[in-house]
Amino acid sequence: MTLVKKFRPKAVMTNKIARKQQPAVGKKIPTVSNNFGGTISSFETDFSIFALKSAETHLAATVWLPPMGNSRIAMAIITLTSDWGTSDYYLAAVKGTILSQMPDVQIVDISHHIRPFDLESAAFTVRNCYRAFPPGTVHIIGINTEESVETPHIAIYANGHYFVGTDNGIFSMILGDEMDEVVELDIPQDSDFFTFSTRDRFVKAAVQIIKGVPLSSLGDPHENLMQRILFQPTIDTNTIKGMVIHIDAYENLITNITEKLFRSERKGRAFEIYFGGYKLYKIQSGYNDVGIADLLALFGAHGLLEIAINQGKAASLCGIERNNSVVVTFL
Repeated sequence: MTLVKKFRPKAVMTNKIARKQQPAVGKKIPTVSNNFGGTISSFETDFSIFALKSAETHLAATVWLPPMGNSRIAMAIITLTSDWGTSDYYLAAVKGTILSQMPDVQIVDISHHIRPFDLESAAFTVRNCYRAFPPGTVHIIGINTEESVETPHIAIYANGHYFVGTDNGIFSMILGDEMDEVVELDIPQDSDFFTFSTRDRFVKAAVQIIKGVPLSSLGDPHENLMQRILFQPTIDTNTIKGMVIHIDAYENLITNITEKLFRSERKGRAFEIYFGGYKLYKIQSGYNDVGIADLLALFGAHGLLEIAINQGKAASLCGIERNNSVVVTFL
């Protein structure tokens, strides 16, 4: 569940600042020798610093990648997240368009099984994995992409990563206010149809970013970003009242109660976790800490309180849905 409002990013880089942050490209590399008697001649390049040293070969070369804001990566990567599924042609069309413009790029599918138009689920998914990718990765979000005055197409640079999508509130749920630069895309679509923006516009923007085009050249600064405010747990002396914010493919119930919050409020006290008529009194370390088909609570790799059934489906068997309450009471 979310509330929606507009907010201004904490900083919008000027063209002057952006230009200063771009690394130099196209510098010559001097001829170097290796122990096999060969040489590598000087050449012009736009690739990134590469060094190879071994016991048998002493070789050092300096190469530059296209400028990536404050980041450098060894390989261009584009990730895709959508609600298209895989039974239609949409995903293949987008990948084909990317490869036609940049054959050597690595394309990674984050998920294409987000429920249709489910921005909260998409945000949860991307938020919990994008930092695992190398800095400079471009993340395309293809959910609810139709453009309007209220929901323009944008590109973002944040935490060393780039994001391309629609300003429909999803980026505030992924990034909060941790955005260094946001622009409203001002590049033409590659077709006369306006229903497939991911293929016809987002891909074009992503390829330009990977080629080193600064965001400031793709559009004007976009300051009034739409924000969807995720509900936070409420706290009093003896309770934390949270809710289920995500149900994964195993039907585990992931809440908005963080481990940090739980530890700080517990203060060594015993506790009871109440949800849908069920109660748990212990935090486990893993799913197999209980018997098969038994309920358990644990903190997952995402750092959030999770309710699960060992080798079972907690959501279905407990009758719990997203946004249902989960209450921790300290005894």
